[in-house]
This record gives sequence, C-alpha cells and structure tokens, in this order.
Amino acid sequence: MKYGSIEYHVRTSIVQGEARVGKTCVKSLLLSQPYESLSTNCIETPVIGTFSVERYSASSSTDTTNNEGRECWTAIEEKEMTEKIMAELQMAAKTNLRESLPAMKEYISTNKFLTSDDKGVGLEKIDVSEASKKATTPATNRVKERGISDSNSAMQFYEPVYDEKQEVKRLGEHRDWLYLIDSGGQIQFQKLLPAFMPFVSVLILVINVSKSLSDFSSTSMQLTNEVIDVDKHSLKVKEVLKQLLLAIVSASNRHALDNHDLLQYVEAPPKEMNIIAVATHCDKYEELLKEGKEIETIETKEEMLMDIFRPIENSCKLIYQDSEACKLFHVIDGRKAERGEYNDPVIAQISSKLKDQAYKIKVPLKWHCFGNSLHKEASNGCGVMSLSQCKDIGNKLYMSSDEVLTCLKFLHMLNMLFYYPDSPAKDIVFVELESLIDIIRDLMVMVSRDRPKWARASSEVRGFVTEGTISISILKKSGKCAKISQVFPNFESVLLGVFEHLLIAVPLHGEDCFLMPAILPAKDVSDIKPFPSRPPLLFYFENSVPMGLFCATVVNLLSLKRNNHNTWRIIRSDDNYSNHLLIAKSGMEESIVLVEGLDYFEVYAKEPTFLVTDDITSAIDYTVRKCKLIKLEKIPKAFHCPCSVMPAHVAIVEGDEEKGLDIGFQCILTKRTVDINGGRRWFRTGTKGSLVPFDIKEKLSEEHAPPILVAIKNLVSEWQIVGTFLDIEDRVLKTIDSECRGAVAECKRRMIISWLNQENATREKLIEALDNAGRHDIATVVKKL
Repeated sequence: MKYGSIEYHVRTSIVQGEARVGKTCVKSLLLSQPYESLSTNCIETPVIGTFSVERYSASSSTDTTNNEGRECWTAIEEKEMTEKIMAELQMAAKTNLRESLPAMKEYISTNKFLTSDDKGVGLEKIDVSEASKKATTPATNRVKERGISDSNSAMQFYEPVYDEKQEVKRLGEHRDWLYLIDSGGQIQFQKLLPAFMPFVSVLILVINVSKSLSDFSSTSMQLTNEVIDVDKHSLKVKEVLKQLLLAIVSASNRHALDNHDLLQYVEAPPKEMNIIAVATHCDKYEELLKEGKEIETIETKEEMLMDIFRPIENSCKLIYQDSEACKLFHVIDGRKAERGEYNDPVIAQISSKLKDQAYKIKVPLKWHCFGNSLHKEASNGCGVMSLSQCKDIGNKLYMSSDEVLTCLKFLHMLNMLFYYPDSPAKDIVFVELESLIDIIRDLMVMVSRDRPKWARASSEVRGFVTEGTISISILKKSGKCAKISQVFPNFESVLLGVFEHLLIAVPLHGEDCFLMPAILPAKDVSDIKPFPSRPPLLFYFENSVPMGLFCATVVNLLSLKRNNHNTWRIIRSDDNYSNHLLIAKSGMEESIVLVEGLDYFEVYAKEPTFLVTDDITSAIDYTVRKCKLIKLEKIPKAFHCPCSVMPAHVAIVEGDEEKGLDIGFQCILTKRTVDINGGRRWFRTGTKGSLVPFDIKEKLSEEHAPPILVAIKNLVSEWQIVGTFLDIEDRVLKTIDSECRGAVAECKRRMIISWLNQENATREKLIEALDNAGRHDIATVVKKL
C-alpha cells in the first residue's frame, strides 16, 4: 500500500459538436447504455447524472446478444468494480503493511472502492477468485491458524506477500480504459469549455449531415420539462467547428506538461490529438436527397472538413473510416441508441480505433483509496469538501499534506475533481464536478429564460440577463449554489474568485457584482458600423479565433489596473452580448465597441488612439499566454482591406508600432501597399527625432511609454529595483510581478505605465533610478532620447 502502484493504458476522449447533433447517441452506442434525451451540460456525463469523466473497461465479450463477439467498451457494474479493487488490494500486499491494517479494514469494509459512481480509476477485468488465490496463498495457512475466515480475510487481515520496494505491475499491460467526456453544444457552453478542458487524446467530432456546414448551428436546449432556445442568433456550423477545433487542439497540450510534479505518474501522451469524425442524421439526409432538395453531399462535407482541419494538421491526426478510399466520416444511425440496438459495425470500428489511442498512467494504491473516500464523503454532502477534510482522509492513509496536494492535482488533471490551489478557492475541493458546472448551467438557463422579459424585471435581474453581471443574490438563485452555501457560508464569494481565476468573470469596479460575458447570447455582427467614418482596428487570427478567447480577453482587459485603479469599465447596456461588448477607458468620454469575428477581434472607436491599442494588445497577449490556446508570439494588427479583390480580406499593419514610425498597410492577397483612411490614428505618430520632451525635467505621460520601453529593453532582472528607485510602492511591484507571472516585458511595461502616472515622472528621475540600480549603460540611452 505504501509503495504499490498500478499501471493503466488509458484514452481520454471528448465528444463535441453543435447542440442536438447526436453526441449523446454516439456515447450511448459506444458504451451500450440507455439513451438520454436531455441536453448535455457544459461538460458532463449525463448517463450517471454527474459532471465527470466516465471510466470504462475494455472487454472482449462473446455475448452475441450485445456485441456479436466484437470487442467493445462497456460500463463496469459497481459490484464487479468492488471485487476487482479488493482483489487488486490483496495482490498489492506489502511486508510493512501490518501497521496500515486499521485503515485498510475501514476502506475495504465500505465495499465501495472506486465504483463507477465514485468516478475512480478502474481496473481491467480479472478473475477475482484466481487473483485472490495468487495473492493470498503464501499467507493462507497463517490466516487459518489465527482463526480468521477466508471469506472475510480482506477485511480482517491484510497479509503482506511482496518485498517492500517491489511495485505492483501484474496485468498492467492489459488494463485498458476509456475516459469518455461528453460536453454541451450550446455556444455559451462552448465558449466556457476551454476553461474546464481536461487533457484529451481523442476528439470525437459529431456532424449533422442533414444540414449544410454553412447553416447556422442549433440553439435548442432540452431540459427536463421543456425545450428552450439559448440564443436568437448563432454561428454557422463551419465557423463553430473552426473556433472549437483550434481551442480543443491547443488546450489539450497544456495539462500534463504544466504539472512537472505529476510527470512521474503520467507518460507523455502523443503530441498529436486524434480526431474521429462521426456523421449523424443520415436518415434525414437520405430523405432530402429523395425529395430532390439541394444539400451538400457527404463527400462535399468531407472536403470542407478537410479544409477546416488543414491549419491545425501539425497538431492533430485524422482517423479515417477507410483510409484507402479517403472516407473520413464514420456514419452511424443514432436512432439505434433510442431503440437500444447496440450492435453497430461502425461503432465497433470506432471502439477498435479508440483502443489504439493509449498512453500510460501510474496510480499509487493509496490514491485509489483516497479518491474513493473523497467521493463517498462528498456524495453524502454537498459535493464540495474543505482542503482540511481531504488532508484528514489522506492522513488515515499515511499520506503527507504534500502528497495529498499532489494527488488532488493528479485527480484534477484527469477531471475526477476540480481543485484550484492558486485561486481564492485554494482551501476547498470540488469533489463532484457538477457542484461547479451545474451552477453555470443554472445561470445560462436563467439568462435564456429571462432575457425576453427583462424590461419587467428588477434592476439586478435586468443587469444579469442583459449585461451578464452576476451578484451574490443572483448566484443564490442557483439551487446547487444555495445547497453548498449551507455548508460553506462564504461560498458565493469564493466561487466568484474561481470564475475570476479561470478568466471567465471579472469584478466590476465600484459595484458588488461580476461580469461573465460568455453567459450572454450572441449577436449578428456581420453588418455593424457604430462609427462609419472611423475604420475599426482588427487583431487578426489567420486560422480563426480560438473559442472562448474573446471573452477571456475582455475579462483580462477589464481587470487591468493602474495605480490600484481600474483602467477599463463595462458600459451598462442591453446591447452587450458575448461577441459584442461596450467598454470605456478611464479618461475617455467615448465608448469602445469590441466585436468578435471569425478571424479577428474588431475594435471600434470614435476617437482612435494608441492608448486603446496598447491596452488591448497587452490583454490579448496575456490571455494567450495564460490560456495557452495558441502558439503565436504576436497577434498581427490589421484593417479591412479597401481593395476590390474578392473575397473580403484584411490588410496587415507594417512598420514600427512602438515608435509609430513607417506605419503602412499591406493587402494579404496582392501583397501591395494600400491606404487605410484614418488607420494611422490607432498608432503613435512619431518622427525620426526625439519622441520625449527635450527638457529632462519636463513631466512625462503615458504616450511616452513606447520610446522609454525601447530604451530600457536590455533591463531584465533589475526592473523591480528600478521600480523601487522610481518610488513605486513595493505592493504595486509585487502585484505586477504576480499578475504578469514573471513575463519581464509585460512587467516592465506595467511598471513604467504606473510610474508615468506619478507626479515625479521625468526623464531626469528615470536616469537617476537607472544609475542607482547600476545600469549606467541604459541611463545613457535614456539621456539620448
């Protein structure tokens, strides 16, 4: 128990696609489980009614009733799981485990080790009686001599049979497991998915072939007693696929590699994520063809899908249904799930392909017991536990506090629970995943139901449904939140802190509420012109905007502070949507309109200025780094190109943006220079001469930050020392360092901006500070500005 561990071959797979596309049908057929018509939560397993990763064992049954002898994935029954764990624990006995007997008796007697309901890591199907014989035979005689019955030997006596340091690896090469993650297709859920995205090695992408990829995605949501539309407007299916694929593929690489203390337990999975495309609604497709209606053929959809995959082909691998015939779609009949007909040859083919996509994890035996105990304890309560409770349980299993924390991170990585040690929720653990996700679902349903009648609602409700502003009292309207609050009195505040940590919500300055833009519906932004005479600035993403990045960037921008004061604020308006938000910068009278397009962010302003450009650039760069959604060093700035070449495209900004020198615009199609009327107003208008006052004692302002940052570009580790000599408070410098997570360039920028807002911000003061910090070389450069 102390040293033992078990190896598994696992596949982590997520099922995604638009709403009502048939994702749950695919899952039902894959697992031979009853179909459930309710819409899936943001990310959950509705078959067992909890938000979690389903863990299933591979078996080669010869039961022709269910699978006609084909290998398939099947759910493990609770009783069978218990027998397997008990047998494995017997097989894992150690010579020094006699002292662990009281704890082992308690856990084995619960008869609930890692059941399917407890979401524990599973074991391969083994012959329990035979395994028990092999494990306990050396001790059987001694057990009988002591008067302990064989039937209860696991609970009454735990006989060690192996050397102390020998790891348990029996049958390790044959433990095959599928972690299947179902997720919601509503656009709000998809915008939030990256925040909760676990590592996945396989994406099962479900496509409705009875509609064109240029059609709008479904906005329908099936609840228990009703069907609601969560949106009046939606994105086209192909647009959703582009944004979603980029977010999932990018996010799938960040978990195991980020947790260096977990690398000893997880074999590095393949760098390429495997994608299996599944076609549904083929019966409707055939009917449309018979009726002579125009619709994209399956072959045409496959070609369009290949075009969507092409920009990410270095990060993913397509699993063809028939590679020789270049057939991409695995065509299934979802109606079979409703009828309980699970023998589908295509499903068997998918099951076989899933079996090939494996990587290894190694789970200490103590962690099995620990995970099971957490879920058992949480199921008897509200689904949330305090960290101290978790440590108490770990202590019974001889786990140190540090080991408990490592285990919680491991379980979080596998999506068995949520634990955020770097957030305000560091002292609580969301053991049952739905304890967090159901609250978001409740909020989304409230917005969708109440938005049509917001004019008659209270100001608080009106602000929530039209602007996405969430107060404590709004949170209490969620049944799940109210239940948890009875156990954790300050839970609402902690929850809002978690949302802020995940970049899905931000506190509003001067107001007792948060903004969660992703919870709002979307707006048709194809033809908006708030300031017709001013060209909007674009932040251009060549391969489309990753799903969720826009809302996360808005959250980050609104949290930007200077001298402990918020720099940006939201404009309270019923014209705010998840892809269209009105904001304002401190000191500026006119509002700014931020818009999310397919391939770019649009920024509209009546009075364009580089101050807006700089802040939004900083917010995007920080969000990209923190979310690790895409591997881009810099997001190019652009404008809608005025040339006559079709289709519509952009002109990229060229020149020295920091100094405002030689700013120009190049058409991405013709590669020719074009003129953008008013485009240069978004940037500094520098000259070849000095960009700062000649008099070194003259007061500086924010507009002088770019040339100063260029001058101090070689300042690295000493930036905090210089900040101290610039009379910036230590707490401000520490906040900058913490929020920028050590990114030196961003730390320097924020430090300089903070200083430029002080009364003593002169070139003379900066030169003095650099000299005091020992950087005379940089001080000389500043003198020459």
